Amino acid sequence: MTATQLLRNAREKLLDFCMSIPSSDPRSVALLEFVLEIDALLSQPEPTMSAEQIPSDGLLMSIAMRLDHAAGMPGYYDNPLLAGKPGDHARRLQSLLADARRAWEEVVGKGFWSAERNADYEAMRAAALDLSRKEKAK
Repeated sequence: MTATQLLRNAREKLLDFCMSIPSSDPRSVALLEFVLEIDALLSQPEPTMSAEQIPSDGLLMSIAMRLDHAAGMPGYYDNPLLAGKPGDHARRLQSLLADARRAWEEVVGKGFWSAERNADYEAMRAAALDLSRKEKAK
């Protein structure tokens, strides 16, 4: 559960409790003031990553490992049993790190995507999935 969801739940419980006690009870005023403070917090935008920020090497490695778990196992792709040669793992990791940086750039607004073009990208996705389904049906 996110912090926002927790705040919304707490707000609802406080309101329910406020309604269960007489309005003349001094606690009701304090509780309603607290509900207003929660409302103020909920009205603020969610924090986002800034495009000016630079992703840490650790973040990029984490993304790369999400793309290929073996990236976190030094020398894995160098293994001759996997048809690997010395240096293959480093080359594979560099490629994954480049993909990770591109993914990060999309997330922070430095990539190709924009809200104005969202419908275009959704249409591209739908067309590709539809074509894939048609190929499988053959």
